[in-house]
Amino acid sequence: MLQGQGAFYEESALPARRMHEENKFKTFRALGAVLLIAFGFAVILSFFFVNYIVGSTFSSGEKAGFLAAWFAAVVAIGGFGFFFWFYKNRCNVSYDYVFVEDELRVTRVSGNGKRRLMARIAAERVLELGWAESEAFARAKEEFAGRMEILTPNKTRGEEKEFYYIVYLSEFEKELVVIEAHSRLFEYLVRVAGGSKLQRK
Repeated sequence: MLQGQGAFYEESALPARRMHEENKFKTFRALGAVLLIAFGFAVILSFFFVNYIVGSTFSSGEKAGFLAAWFAAVVAIGGFGFFFWFYKNRCNVSYDYVFVEDELRVTRVSGNGKRRLMARIAAERVLELGWAESEAFARAKEEFAGRMEILTPNKTRGEEKEFYYIVYLSEFEKELVVIEAHSRLFEYLVRVAGGSKLQRK
């Protein structure tokens, strides 16, 4: 509900292709797990393989070749395993917007449910805000030289939603962020931040 001081409101920006993103997350998680388990077995087997090769009758050149090939394969398995395991967290990402005590809190939620607070925007610290398709946003991007935080997983806005930009003063410097939300959230932010902060063009 949105009722004056201390009001509470929340909504989320979910991936437009949510099922596709969920499947990608599960695929990368499974591949990463399988490869990391294989990597663990390969590391254990390396002790036996190295002893076998060192004690074999192969020439020095052949021994070096076998060992190089083996360790290259082990490193590749481990590298791909770690890559898939960590890359999965870039799939099925969503953002939660919570407005409480006149402060907008934006949290990034990765596919595994891990939450990371991305921004805390106090209404009193908002310098300007408006629509991300406006000329005012283009001017803001020029001012920030393209440096901004895109706090939505989508490039195309969802149904009944808009892309909005907010310029605010953080603890360290001015920040420019873009969110994807319903008009209710934006209208309330404008109301508590002050109508004079709204850029209409």
